[in-house]
Amino acid sequence: SVAVAQSGNTYSIILKDFGPNKVKVIKYVKEYLQIGLKEAHDMVQSAPVTIKENVPEKEAKEVAAALEEIEAKVELKKAK
Repeated sequence: SVAVAQSGNTYSIILKDFGPNKVKVIKYVKEYLQIGLKEAHDMVQSAPVTIKENVPEKEAKEVAAALEEIEAKVELKKAK
């Protein structure tokens, strides 16, 4: 049933609010998406914003947990 889990639930990761640690959130998004600092800054600055779509459930939950740890507000929206 491993294949089912992988093709099953995917999520959009939505940054609702970057919270008090904007710099840490920008660094995290930059690393996670492998994008430039300016791109990451602009993305975080425009919250609420979708960081990434069609993310497997396990990865989405790890990213959400990491962002929440640095006090950002995150929403995982299940793909239809």
